[in-house]
Amino acid sequence: MTKINLSVHTDTGDIKETNQDSVLTLTGVMNKHDVGLFIVADGCGGLEYGEVVSKLIVKYFAHVWESELPNLIKPGKVNLNDVNDYLNALLDDINQKALDFGEQASSKVGSTLSLLLTIDKRYIIKNIGDSRIYLKKGKKIVKLTEDQSLVADMLRNGEITEDEAKNFNRKNVLTMCIGFYPKLQVYTKLGKIKNKNTFILCCDGFHNHISPDSIMRVLCDKRIEFGDKAYELRRLIEPGKANDNVSSVICEFRQNNIFGISAVALLALAILFVLWLLKSIA
Repeated sequence: MTKINLSVHTDTGDIKETNQDSVLTLTGVMNKHDVGLFIVADGCGGLEYGEVVSKLIVKYFAHVWESELPNLIKPGKVNLNDVNDYLNALLDDINQKALDFGEQASSKVGSTLSLLLTIDKRYIIKNIGDSRIYLKKGKKIVKLTEDQSLVADMLRNGEITEDEAKNFNRKNVLTMCIGFYPKLQVYTKLGKIKNKNTFILCCDGFHNHISPDSIMRVLCDKRIEFGDKAYELRRLIEPGKANDNVSSVICEFRQNNIFGISAVALLALAILFVLWLLKSIA
């Protein structure tokens, strides 16, 4: 049995008037499986109707959650490769819908996507564009995704340094997004979820200002309620400096045994029982 703690925040930032980001968090039980779907979609500010495409994405997946996913995630062992293939087909479909919308509107449209689907103790990540997914595991923050952007390509090819990338004047140029390219290239990662693993989904307006070290400090600060973590991270951006929308979804996974008791509590009960037994024998 898995308990999922959530913290979500999204706002326009300090300069823009419209929030082109859309977020989605859904959790539930499907055929005795613990399932979660988490999305951050960042409508491309350089293109028209960015907010329309990001909203189209979350509405599409909300519909899939209600009408299709329960039929895919059946009782017994779930084949993650089948689910992965299904997600790829969905992404091709939503990309075509966004392309059709852009054609009807006679406009170029687009949105990034960071998607995390969890089934019991396993996950699938789908990432398009420069939104990101991080993972806090123990005392480390690990970036699970790869940016699909001009600056990221140049970094990977050794054309610029990390320091040069920070001030690169075309930092927001994407090499992939939903609704702009006829053929999607999707970054995919499958993995296992361990107890207390925490995933952070965020747009570039978040990760351009907030470092992994800052994320770690806030997540480890026990004075901050978990539900407030995303907002407290947003507050770290210097006032007036948030020149883009800022969105993040943080989800922590706590795994309990079938009785709903944590492993630590179960161990404590076992020790107490042994002590009681020894005292009774004496």
